[in-house]
Amino acid sequence: MKREQSSRVVIVVELGGEWPPWISESADGPERRVVAEREGEPPEALCERLGSVLETLARDDARLKSAIVVTNQRTDARQMARRRALLEALGAAADKRTREIVLAPPTEASPALRQALGALAADVARPGGPRIHVGNGDGTASRPFATTPLGVAHVA
Repeated sequence: MKREQSSRVVIVVELGGEWPPWISESADGPERRVVAEREGEPPEALCERLGSVLETLARDDARLKSAIVVTNQRTDARQMARRRALLEALGAAADKRTREIVLAPPTEASPALRQALGALAADVARPGGPRIHVGNGDGTASRPFATTPLGVAHVA
Protein backbone atom coordinates (compact mmCIF):
# COMPACT_ATOMS: atom_id res chain seq x y z
CA MET A 1 0.00 0.00 0.00
CA LYS A 2 1.32 3.43 -0.94
CA ARG A 3 1.96 5.77 1.97
CA GLU A 4 0.19 9.15 1.73
CA GLN A 5 2.71 11.93 1.26
CA SER A 6 2.44 14.76 3.78
CA SER A 7 3.07 18.40 2.92
CA ARG A 8 5.15 20.94 4.76
CA VAL A 9 5.73 24.67 4.73
CA VAL A 10 9.25 25.83 5.57
CA ILE A 11 9.64 29.25 7.18
CA VAL A 12 13.07 30.86 7.40
CA VAL A 13 13.26 33.81 9.80
CA GLU A 14 16.12 36.26 9.42
CA LEU A 15 17.55 37.82 12.57
CA GLY A 16 15.41 40.90 13.19
CA GLY A 17 12.62 39.63 10.95
CA GLU A 18 9.02 40.40 11.95
CA TRP A 19 6.62 37.43 12.04
CA PRO A 20 3.99 38.24 9.38
CA PRO A 21 0.52 38.75 10.87
CA TRP A 22 -1.06 36.97 7.90
CA ILE A 23 0.33 33.59 8.89
CA SER A 24 -2.48 31.79 10.68
CA GLU A 25 -1.83 30.20 14.05
CA SER A 26 -4.39 27.43 13.57
CA ALA A 27 -3.29 23.84 14.13
CA ASP A 28 -5.02 22.71 10.91
CA GLY A 29 -3.33 22.50 7.53
CA PRO A 30 0.20 21.65 6.51
CA GLU A 31 2.86 21.30 9.17
CA ARG A 32 5.47 24.03 9.24
CA ARG A 33 9.17 23.86 9.91
CA VAL A 34 10.80 27.04 11.20
CA VAL A 35 14.49 27.79 10.76
CA ALA A 36 15.46 30.94 12.64
CA GLU A 37 18.76 32.75 12.11
CA ARG A 38 20.87 32.89 15.25
CA GLU A 39 22.74 35.93 16.55
CA GLY A 40 26.21 36.05 14.98
CA GLU A 41 25.52 33.02 12.76
CA PRO A 42 27.55 32.99 9.54
CA PRO A 43 25.49 32.83 6.32
CA GLU A 44 26.82 29.35 5.53
CA ALA A 45 25.59 27.98 8.86
CA LEU A 46 22.01 29.16 8.29
CA CYS A 47 22.00 27.63 4.80
CA GLU A 48 23.45 24.41 6.24
CA ARG A 49 20.70 24.19 8.88
CA LEU A 50 18.08 24.90 6.21
CA GLY A 51 19.63 22.17 4.06
CA SER A 52 19.34 19.75 7.00
CA VAL A 53 15.65 20.51 7.40
CA LEU A 54 15.05 20.10 3.67
CA GLU A 55 16.95 16.78 3.63
CA THR A 56 14.85 15.53 6.55
CA LEU A 57 11.66 16.43 4.69
CA ALA A 58 12.87 14.55 1.60
CA ARG A 59 13.89 11.53 3.70
CA ASP A 60 10.47 11.53 5.41
CA ASP A 61 8.81 11.61 1.97
CA ALA A 62 7.24 14.97 2.85
CA ARG A 63 6.38 17.37 0.05
CA LEU A 64 7.60 20.96 0.29
CA LYS A 65 4.32 22.76 -0.35
CA SER A 66 5.71 26.27 -0.07
CA ALA A 67 8.30 28.34 1.74
CA ILE A 68 8.37 31.74 3.40
CA VAL A 69 11.50 33.80 4.07
CA VAL A 70 10.71 36.34 6.80
CA THR A 71 13.12 39.17 6.12
CA ASN A 72 14.56 41.98 8.16
CA GLN A 73 14.98 45.55 6.84
CA ARG A 74 18.57 45.16 5.59
CA THR A 75 19.39 45.65 1.90
CA ASP A 76 23.21 45.62 2.03
CA ALA A 77 25.10 43.37 -0.41
CA ARG A 78 25.96 40.78 2.25
CA GLN A 79 22.33 40.36 3.33
CA MET A 80 21.09 40.17 -0.26
CA ALA A 81 23.72 37.49 -1.00
CA ARG A 82 22.49 35.51 2.03
CA ARG A 83 18.90 35.76 0.77
CA ARG A 84 19.99 34.60 -2.68
CA ALA A 85 21.64 31.52 -1.14
CA LEU A 86 18.47 30.77 0.86
CA LEU A 87 16.25 31.12 -2.22
CA GLU A 88 18.56 28.91 -4.27
CA ALA A 89 18.53 26.22 -1.55
CA LEU A 90 14.74 26.35 -1.35
CA GLY A 91 14.42 26.30 -5.14
CA ALA A 92 16.70 23.27 -5.38
CA ALA A 93 14.57 21.40 -2.83
CA ALA A 94 11.33 22.29 -4.60
CA ASP A 95 9.55 19.84 -6.83
CA LYS A 96 6.78 20.36 -9.38
CA ARG A 97 4.18 20.44 -6.61
CA THR A 98 5.89 23.24 -4.67
CA ARG A 99 3.71 26.24 -5.38
CA GLU A 100 5.68 29.24 -4.23
CA ILE A 101 8.37 30.87 -2.20
CA VAL A 102 7.34 34.12 -0.49
CA LEU A 103 9.74 36.79 0.66
CA ALA A 104 7.93 38.35 3.63
CA PRO A 105 9.35 41.75 4.58
CA PRO A 106 8.27 43.61 7.72
CA THR A 107 4.85 45.26 7.58
CA GLU A 108 6.45 48.71 7.48
CA ALA A 109 9.12 47.75 4.92
CA SER A 110 10.76 50.57 3.01
CA PRO A 111 10.19 50.93 -0.74
CA ALA A 112 13.93 50.27 -1.21
CA LEU A 113 13.63 46.91 0.57
CA ARG A 114 10.56 45.89 -1.45
CA GLN A 115 12.32 46.87 -4.67
CA ALA A 116 15.48 44.94 -3.72
CA LEU A 117 13.45 41.85 -2.80
CA GLY A 118 11.44 42.06 -6.04
CA ALA A 119 14.62 42.27 -8.11
CA LEU A 120 16.10 39.31 -6.24
CA ALA A 121 12.94 37.24 -6.72
CA ALA A 122 12.90 38.00 -10.46
CA ASP A 123 16.58 37.12 -10.77
CA VAL A 124 16.39 33.81 -8.88
CA ALA A 125 13.09 32.49 -10.30
CA ARG A 126 13.48 29.70 -12.86
CA PRO A 127 11.03 28.42 -15.49
CA GLY A 128 9.18 25.39 -14.17
CA GLY A 129 10.18 26.22 -10.59
CA PRO A 130 8.04 27.63 -7.81
CA ARG A 131 6.76 31.17 -8.12
CA ILE A 132 8.88 33.54 -6.03
CA HIS A 133 7.25 36.78 -4.95
CA VAL A 134 7.28 39.47 -2.31
CA GLY A 135 4.45 39.59 0.23
CA ASN A 136 3.08 43.07 0.74
CA GLY A 137 2.56 42.97 4.49
CA ASP A 138 -1.18 42.38 4.60
CA GLY A 139 -1.21 38.93 3.02
CA THR A 140 -2.82 39.94 -0.26
CA ALA A 141 0.22 38.98 -2.33
CA SER A 142 0.44 35.82 -0.26
CA ARG A 143 -3.21 34.81 -0.24
CA PRO A 144 -2.55 31.03 -0.15
CA PHE A 145 -0.84 31.49 3.21
CA ALA A 146 -3.41 33.96 4.49
CA THR A 147 -6.25 31.51 3.89
CA THR A 148 -4.43 28.23 4.58
CA PRO A 149 -3.88 27.59 8.28
CA LEU A 150 -0.46 26.20 9.20
CA GLY A 151 0.18 23.46 11.72
CA VAL A 152 2.59 22.76 14.55
CA ALA A 153 5.99 24.45 14.33
CA HIS A 154 9.32 22.66 14.68
CA VAL A 155 12.17 25.13 15.21
CA ALA A 156 15.56 24.10 13.84
